[in-house]
Amino acid sequence: MKRRILCFGDSNTWGFDGRTGGRFDEDTRWTGRLQKALGPGYVIIEEGQNSRTILAEDPILGDKTGGRVSPSLSGVPAAVG
Repeated sequence: MKRRILCFGDSNTWGFDGRTGGRFDEDTRWTGRLQKALGPGYVIIEEGQNSRTILAEDPILGDKTGGRVSPSLSGVPAAVG
């Protein structure tokens, strides 16, 4: 059975490319590199979202925290993303 790793984060996890405004390709994103490094016994689940914060709600865009999805994320240090 493959082990699954959830990568929950912000634009860095999503793979935002500041030069183009788009997204880096799978081989460039750190989550893709992690997948390659770990090998076929693992599945990396990318849950990146631009402008996401862990501890504070976005005053304009609304709910972007993980607290409602997983209450255990509500006290996680910002370094998780």
